[in-house]
Amino acid sequence: AARGIASLRIDLRGHGDSVNLGAFNPEIGRYYDENDPAIVRNFALIGAGDRDIVSIMRWLEKQPRFAKLPLIVVGSSYTGEEMVEAATETRFADIYVALSPGSFSAESIAAIDPSNVPWLFVRAEVELPFFPELFSNIREGSKTAEIWLLPGEGHATDLFDHNPQLHLRLIDWTTERLPSVPGE
Repeated sequence: AARGIASLRIDLRGHGDSVNLGAFNPEIGRYYDENDPAIVRNFALIGAGDRDIVSIMRWLEKQPRFAKLPLIVVGSSYTGEEMVEAATETRFADIYVALSPGSFSAESIAAIDPSNVPWLFVRAEVELPFFPELFSNIREGSKTAEIWLLPGEGHATDLFDHNPQLHLRLIDWTTERLPSVPGE
């Protein structure tokens, strides 16, 4: 707010206070098991995250006061993939930041450069075992995406707890890349 940036923060289904459809449990194993109802429910919540992002994007498009403002989408953990899936149904935002994207498919990596918008991927040095390969795939699959490797540990929004100046770096990075607003 001090830098003139407004934000809309949402709880995707199953997160934060949004538990009316069940609560996402990050402690449940990463691998899908169709015989385990808890895992099926967990993955159903994850898989529906794009629906929440789409509804927010559509709501924003209908708000005249936001029509000319740039849109920055910040996702964490599994919402990395969900941001791209939502964009295919609405539009790409002006900037994307993915904090420890827990999933980012080859198709999503292939969508980075053609989106023609800045993408930043951030992770800690100490992360889940699959992160080095995922970030290597992003680096190899995109000529334009930026990658930050932060010292220490932390996952998704926990990166802020372990890197106290991260929010300022992110603000600087995004404001340097904001598109000019018509009429300015």
